[in-house]
Amino acid sequence: MRNADAEKATDELTVSLEFQSLSSLNPPPQALRDSLNLALFSNVLAAPVHSTLSKRSIIPRPDLLSASSFALLSQAGISSIPNSVITGDIGVSPISASAITGFGLIYGTPMYAFWISERVPYHFIVGHSASGDDSASATQVTGGVYAADYSLATSTLLTQAVSDANAAYTFAMGVTSTDSVINVLTGELGGLTLAPGLYTFDTGVTASADFTLAGGPEDVWIFQIAGVFSVASGVNTILAASDIASGAPDASNVFFAVTGGATLGTTSHLEGIILSATTVIFETEASLHGRAFAGTAITLSMATVTAP
Repeated sequence: MRNADAEKATDELTVSLEFQSLSSLNPPPQALRDSLNLALFSNVLAAPVHSTLSKRSIIPRPDLLSASSFALLSQAGISSIPNSVITGDIGVSPISASAITGFGLIYGTPMYAFWISERVPYHFIVGHSASGDDSASATQVTGGVYAADYSLATSTLLTQAVSDANAAYTFAMGVTSTDSVINVLTGELGGLTLAPGLYTFDTGVTASADFTLAGGPEDVWIFQIAGVFSVASGVNTILAASDIASGAPDASNVFFAVTGGATLGTTSHLEGIILSATTVIFETEASLHGRAFAGTAITLSMATVTAP
């Protein structure tokens, strides 16, 4: 890359770059970071690359199938430091309801009924045992709460949902594209505007500043992250319409497939679906417009999760 070109890139809509390797951007000049409206390009960057928002890469969308019923789904437990606000169903499997903590679960299945008199023919005793219930409720959840030790129907539903979430993770990690972006800017998303397509990282990924996904409602983004995904405190994801007539991107079409766990920092906001092989951590007042699926635990601290 010619340094003179990088210094002049601040006010340009497109940037022509000559790379010998992507490592030459470690760390990238701030002027370059501010002007990089990043489009999809190959890891082989011997020739000049033009960065424009008009360039899109069409990739297949992972299908969540039955897992799409859940805002949060964990294989090892969901905990909340109250009060979190969850809009959508939550579930744990194969672990039991005892792994759902901090929610104050409410059960409502009648345990038995008995005859009192002609005037009051039946009196119901409401039990608070999860055994046999299809679901529970909680004041922090607008939706149902499901666990593997509830009814047989619920256990079956959760087994399938976890299987579908795992399949979506495997699919997302296996997507390939000749236009994939590999290890862009050494895994720092902050300050970038990203066109639809496939972004592959063999290390962790951070967002230390706001970043933008620019495209339309049918466009798909997949981030394959072979490490930890960390969104810094106060950082926001911005969904921007590249064509005003078509509308903004849909959070349901944004996927973060992560092997090392995902952490959303204090008051940060993320748009999209988190498919984590391990943990998903929501620090104080972090928010997600999307869904989170975790191979191990999900922890929330006064967090907000809204299923799209």
